[in-house]
Amino acid sequence: MNLKIVLAGPQGTGKTNIANFLSGHCDKLISDTYTPTVGVRILELETQMKGIQDTINIELWDSSGDHQ
Repeated sequence: MNLKIVLAGPQGTGKTNIANFLSGHCDKLISDTYTPTVGVRILELETQMKGIQDTINIELWDSSGDHQ
């Protein structure tokens, strides 16, 4: 099963923090530093869920909040 999740919203609202937490790149949801995302950052991960036989392939798209 393939999933694509796009995180979109205004700049500085925590989209990258959520993406990092969901992908396992950090163990807490809140970060002390702010570095804006440039363009789109795509994270790919695989997971298993209870009751589903197939591996779930996830593309997590972390988009910039800058409208330019």
